[in-house]
Amino acid sequence: NTIKNEASFQGLVEQTVGHSVDISESNRVSCSIGIACVNQAEGANSFENALKRADDALYYIKRTNKGRYEIWDNIKDLL
Repeated sequence: NTIKNEASFQGLVEQTVGHSVDISESNRVSCSIGIACVNQAEGANSFENALKRADDALYYIKRTNKGRYEIWDNIKDLL
């Protein structure tokens, strides 16, 4: 689940400034995202559970390989 290979903002930057741009690797920003969802059956703590799970997924990414996203359900057994 790599973000790096997804469409970048370079096209939007080029459209905004009106010409092509070359963004060097040293000037690029990376991002890691932990994703989680819960259902209402989890009760009053559902938001807190979702936030904790997303945070766990994010820190798993930071420990393993940055610049991607993970869904908590897919990695919960690895945590």
